Amino acid sequence: MNKLAISALLMFCFSLSSETIKPERLFHQVYKVPTLLNPNKIKMSQSVSFTSSFDSRNNSFYQSRYTNSIEYKFNPKLKMNLNLHFVNDGTATWSRNFHVEGNGDNENRVLPEFSIEYKPSENSKIIFEFQQGGIYRRSDNFFWRSE
Repeated sequence: MNKLAISALLMFCFSLSSETIKPERLFHQVYKVPTLLNPNKIKMSQSVSFTSSFDSRNNSFYQSRYTNSIEYKFNPKLKMNLNLHFVNDGTATWSRNFHVEGNGDNENRVLPEFSIEYKPSENSKIIFEFQQGGIYRRSDNFFWRSE
């Protein structure tokens, strides 16, 4: 059984294109240390936002969000995206003279998003995606409940 597994692994390795097994894909060219990810194929960006609102029933909502987005292109047909949302939100009650009092529901969350996109041809695309909740307040938000 071991000989069969080793034979299959060797056949797989020899079937790879020469592009796949170039040394620069296995070692970081500046530091000469082993790496699985080529740093030249990584794109990273960040964004920051703040939202605040209030309604006629003296309720208010706030949210601040920092997002780190990473894209890694394995090859022209296959890429991976990772977003990490660091979210802080809560609600408050305000009076007519704009005295604001927090409702004690301040919440911090980390919400990941992950996707793999495969584009086998110009007119087709396959995407596998994972999301954990929305980046906005949960569905029990008092803005939407009836009193």
